[in-house]
Amino acid sequence: MSFQFRDGTVATKSNSSWGGFSYSAAQFKPVADVLGTISRTLGEQSGFVVPLQTAPMWLDDVYAYVQQQLPRKAVDILYEKVDGLLSSGEFHRCDELLRTIDLKRLDTNLIVSVLAMTKVAANELPYRSKLLGRARTVLESLAPGRVERLLAAL
Repeated sequence: MSFQFRDGTVATKSNSSWGGFSYSAAQFKPVADVLGTISRTLGEQSGFVVPLQTAPMWLDDVYAYVQQQLPRKAVDILYEKVDGLLSSGEFHRCDELLRTIDLKRLDTNLIVSVLAMTKVAANELPYRSKLLGRARTVLESLAPGRVERLLAAL
């Protein structure tokens, strides 16, 4: 069993307690890339997406800020992380984020923000079009009558 810390390091758990072992997330990148290729291939062939991992831990902070009605802090975190992925060309990781994000735990502003942030790389993010459909469904309950205006440019 392993645990990923917010800085990306991973600690492994021995049978009785957490070991002193710490690994860089970069050490697991080749394995994640292979699994990502397999997942995308299976997803394209079957229409079913096999999630590689759970949502990043920082996403829990975003959800917490939304729940505390602090959307500005939530948007700041989201922007920093998504912009970092897109700026460094890590489109596959950003696409994985779009697959794991729980839109039902976001408010209207955050949903629109995610779509706005990722619009520039829409051609590189295969899952984004599905996210747009999911967003439409969630927004219909959060902002009835405003959905088309909110999504018009996205």
